[in-house]
Amino acid sequence: MTNSLFDPAALSYNLRRLRLKAGMSQANVAKELGVSQNSVRKYESGQAEPSLAALLWYSRKFGISIDSLLLGKKDEKKISDKVEKVAKENS
Repeated sequence: MTNSLFDPAALSYNLRRLRLKAGMSQANVAKELGVSQNSVRKYESGQAEPSLAALLWYSRKFGISIDSLLLGKKDEKKISDKVEKVAKENS
């Protein structure tokens, strides 16, 4: 996929990285998003783009701006703190 508005590689990398750091499985994410596990796999591999609703879920769940998800911008401390909180909730 080629899209000049965002970096698909950064998006798929960020989605997978956030999920793994939070200790969530693709099945957990899929259930919360209301999509199939295969959809989450495709988002993380860059084979499909998540919907706006899914991007909002990731943004709110992990405390990262949609801009950061799409463009790969990093606010590592803020993201790390939020992901750790989500990981504790999933323990």
